[in-house]
Amino acid sequence: MSPQNNGHSHTNDVPGSLCRVRAGKHSDHVDPTREYDGSGETKERVGLWPGMIFALLGMNVVIVGITMYAATSDRSFAIEPGYYDKAMRWDERAAAQQASDRLGWKARLRVRGADDAVAGSMPKLSIVLCDGESAPIENAALSGEMFHHARSSERFGIEFHAIGGGEYVALAPIERTGVWQVRLQARRDGEVFVLERSLLIGAMGAGSTP
Repeated sequence: MSPQNNGHSHTNDVPGSLCRVRAGKHSDHVDPTREYDGSGETKERVGLWPGMIFALLGMNVVIVGITMYAATSDRSFAIEPGYYDKAMRWDERAAAQQASDRLGWKARLRVRGADDAVAGSMPKLSIVLCDGESAPIENAALSGEMFHHARSSERFGIEFHAIGGGEYVALAPIERTGVWQVRLQARRDGEVFVLERSLLIGAMGAGSTP
């Protein structure tokens, strides 16, 4: 007697075939630490983001190093010596300049060429001082500093000695043409004369104030 069909389809459950289907089924789980290619092979995922971060940090270190080297090795860069103290004492410096202006003294600067007859001789910076009535200023003590505008970090102290007629001279380490900044101070009998000028040095050592 054949089995009755009640409207439902029946399949023969074969344990072996069911096991084979389960064994061949692929898992949906993906390992985030591995990289999958089309061949079914897997490769370890390379940590790119940490490498990029370290590369950017390294670039920043290199840029900072280059900037520091340029700032410290280039002689055209310079910080004004004692700039903070000068700023704090600005009122005193302004009062000293006003007192100097009230003296009415006049100054003429020029550069004397080196003596070709003397080996290793240097040019001389000459300054002639006179009062408001054009009388020469004698017996004054003069000193100061000078530097080239293109080498502001190289500053040279200068000391003058009198040669008569209100003229004072000092050895000047002028080795290049161009604009030099000259800052001088003259003292006599409690009076202080302050002078700052730009001096243009030509090819022949002739100087003038631009």
